[in-house]
Amino acid sequence: MKMHTNLRPYERPIIRLNIVSRRSVYTTESTQNGVTQELQYKLIEAHASGDIQTGYIIVDKNQLMDGIGTQEVSIREMSSQELMEIRRIPETASWFSPDKRVFATQYPTDVGIYFRECGDWTSRLNLWITEGLNKDSRLVNCIKSLIVPLTGEPTLMQPLNAHPFLITNTGAGKSSFPFLWGSKPITDAGKAGLLGSYFDGKGKPSLQNGLLHGSGFPILIDEVNTLDKAIIPALLAYIENGAVQRGLKIPIMVEGTKTIIFAANPVRNDLLSSMVSFIAKVCTLDHPERVGRRIGYLMIGNDYNKIHGQGNVSQREEVRRVIDTACRQHQQNIQQMIWDNMQWIKQPEPDMKKEIVTYAETVPNPLVRDFIIGQSIGSLQKLKTSAIRYNILEQLDRLQSGTMDFTQKEEVFHMLFNTNQDSYKKLTYFFEKNKCSNNKEFAMLLHEKFPSLSTRELGSIVGVSHTQIANWIKVT
Repeated sequence: MKMHTNLRPYERPIIRLNIVSRRSVYTTESTQNGVTQELQYKLIEAHASGDIQTGYIIVDKNQLMDGIGTQEVSIREMSSQELMEIRRIPETASWFSPDKRVFATQYPTDVGIYFRECGDWTSRLNLWITEGLNKDSRLVNCIKSLIVPLTGEPTLMQPLNAHPFLITNTGAGKSSFPFLWGSKPITDAGKAGLLGSYFDGKGKPSLQNGLLHGSGFPILIDEVNTLDKAIIPALLAYIENGAVQRGLKIPIMVEGTKTIIFAANPVRNDLLSSMVSFIAKVCTLDHPERVGRRIGYLMIGNDYNKIHGQGNVSQREEVRRVIDTACRQHQQNIQQMIWDNMQWIKQPEPDMKKEIVTYAETVPNPLVRDFIIGQSIGSLQKLKTSAIRYNILEQLDRLQSGTMDFTQKEEVFHMLFNTNQDSYKKLTYFFEKNKCSNNKEFAMLLHEKFPSLSTRELGSIVGVSHTQIANWIKVT
């Protein structure tokens, strides 16, 4: 069994395997309410990548092997005592034979040793997420607040998930973030890939879970304007309820708590027009206000830092494994921390809500106006939850000791809200109106900021005839 060598004290060997089949093993228990099942582990049949003759039977108690296909995993041979315990479950008998060695999954990193040896975790984390490049702080803070996975009941957690709309200039690096957590931006989202499918394995159909199923790191869907219309209702149902069913001959129920990042570039210099195009695409079968309620972040602009150079990717894989391992091992603790802050998360913020509505009232397009009104209803609780996730990531080295400090959550929440506020300002004429001394000046500023507005629309906002607007524009 070939594994990676030259390991550091906190690293465990990794092997590349091709998963052939998998089955879940449950224990049943009779209670007053009936029979309940609890997942114990998954039995995995695999072979070494590129070597179908070398087969493995793997017991995955830690849920570290997802789906079918090629994966990297750390495994160890099971002891005879461990095997005796498993063989007591009748369903496992056909999987084991004396000539086969049985392995168990293990976490690839001992995070306790890692945090004792890594030095300053904050510096290590910031190098990992920026890669030493001049990434825009608005994007960095947004992504940092979404990395710690949400877990638990999807229908309870997805309403707290701050799914973002990122509509920024090219070169800002938004599509590069998924590589940090071992993924890639999705540019051809299809139902099978996201929602799952069946494939023919050993003569009978087997389920292949889609990317949306379960919990884990975010999924970034790039070039949203090219999305197939048929997938949009499923995406909207997922981000609202955490569950959606794919209606095949044998229906596939997808349940999960993953964050979906919707990314696109402005289609033209007019940000309002770009936002209209984006909403018209994503809201094809829904109302803008309802979609606005489901989205945590609205980040739009042509003023995001453009990144240059290759950057320092030396920490990419190591830090990813540390974050993934720590969040998996302490999943229940992380979920409890979020619940412990639930009173604060659900505390109303009437002043902020009123501020968002004020911005919306001066947006010169009904689609965008309704979307931002929806943000006033749903985004603030999502951003507060993101502030907790941000704090957990920043203090991941204190997770095991239970000494996390959330006294900065309010400050982080306001920082995250400011990213939305920055976008609202770009889509409204509230500030232009206040700083203009006459109607002509106001009209010209609006024409410059929102070139797609017609003379009639400009006239309606300014309070003069469209003919007067046309004359002013002609003169300039």
